[in-house]
Amino acid sequence: MPLYCAPTTSGSGSEATHFAVIYMGGKKYSLASHHLLAESVAVDPRLSSSMPPYLTACSGFDALSQAIESFWAAAATDKSREYAAKAIALILPALEKAVNDPCAQSRNSMAEGAYYAGKAINISKTTAPHAFSYYLTSVFNLPHGHAVAIFTGVFFKINSEKIPPELYRIMG
Repeated sequence: MPLYCAPTTSGSGSEATHFAVIYMGGKKYSLASHHLLAESVAVDPRLSSSMPPYLTACSGFDALSQAIESFWAAAATDKSREYAAKAIALILPALEKAVNDPCAQSRNSMAEGAYYAGKAINISKTTAPHAFSYYLTSVFNLPHGHAVAIFTGVFFKINSEKIPPELYRIMG
């Protein structure tokens, strides 16, 4: 059966990946299969309009971190970096507005940015900030996007000299 997806948050990007995550008994299990890649995706920002600010922030930072990590990932390609750059350019200027004073434009930018972040990580996968965040999520029940936000800043600082200069230009 074909898979059709319509995301209701602007964060996971799972509508554009061949990955799925399941938590069982406090452990994270990742699945990867071409059967998980949607045949068609309907990205409609109105589906995220009822999200409260904290969930919007968590979801948004998950998408932003995916794009950043995809850009610096060892498995990055020109195409994944293109998707990541597009995601960052959409998400960065919209995230604060989407959280604090959402409007159609900020929600649209977040939804489209999350989709492109998903397309980016579908190629490159995520990196250490995501890997470390799963512990905080499973042990302390901290929402995934919040947990990854904690580690992304730390890794950015630790690895600042090794981060591709283009990423700094994209992020302004």
